[in-house]
Amino acid sequence: PVPSPTTRRVDVLEDNPATARQISEALALLGLEARIIVSAEIAALEPPVGVVVSWDFAPAYGKKALELGRALSQGTPFVVLAEHLTMETALASLRAGASACLPKLLSDTTALSRELGLAFKQSVP
Repeated sequence: PVPSPTTRRVDVLEDNPATARQISEALALLGLEARIIVSAEIAALEPPVGVVVSWDFAPAYGKKALELGRALSQGTPFVVLAEHLTMETALASLRAGASACLPKLLSDTTALSRELGLAFKQSVP
């Protein structure tokens, strides 16, 4: 399918298929389309409206995932999701420029959507 010019894309760096599906559903509730990225090899596209990056992203774990998310965001907001959210994870994410660092809300897609909407509020109408 050819993306429509009105499609608002969020790049999602997540290698867990179940988590990626939930993030996609949460973004869809906001009227956003997820581009799931499962590799550290990323093709440059037009800047997304935001990026969601998993701290636990196997191809680039932890601070490497933060660097990848920040680069991919091209100046738009990026959000970090962590399986086990700690103060260290949150502070490292915020210091790297993340709009938010959230726990992976695996049981509540609506709550995840709400939190992503708040984090991307600069770019989501």
